[in-house]
Amino acid sequence: MTNEQDHHGLDLFDETASAVRGFPNAMLGYDKKAVDEYIRDLERQVSLAKHQMREVQRELTAANLRVDDTDFSKLGAHTANLLKVAEAQAGDLLQKAQGRAQAMLEDARNEAERTRNDASQVAETARQEGIASIKVLREDLERQTSQELEAARTEARGLREAADRHRSTVVADAEQ
Repeated sequence: MTNEQDHHGLDLFDETASAVRGFPNAMLGYDKKAVDEYIRDLERQVSLAKHQMREVQRELTAANLRVDDTDFSKLGAHTANLLKVAEAQAGDLLQKAQGRAQAMLEDARNEAERTRNDASQVAETARQEGIASIKVLREDLERQTSQELEAARTEARGLREAADRHRSTVVADAEQ
């Protein structure tokens, strides 16, 4: 199917593709024929893409072989020497760049580890502070509860004593 042809369904190789236009509705869902046609079209596109990828891979491999087997003998001796020196320098530069990239990667890993350790320490400190805060709150609550309980007991004793006095007064008045 060419790009000029109109097709139904979602073009998976088009970044702007959208399934919004969808498939035609049938009695109980989508039209099976339209879905099957769309799947076959996708399979053709995938097969074509795989074939093109294999072809490009073969071309790349062949190009790499041609580059690796550069024959400077057909050039003048001076030019051949210059090219060999340039090739050696390019190799050295590539090796140095790879070394710097590896060092930068190692630095980034070390920094990430330090950051992870710092975050872990901050989290542990926060956890410990939270535990200490909860402990203080619990102690305050226990102290407040004890004080309120003691106040309630004192009030109950006072009420009982007042009731006993009142009872004694009522009994004494009744006996007179």
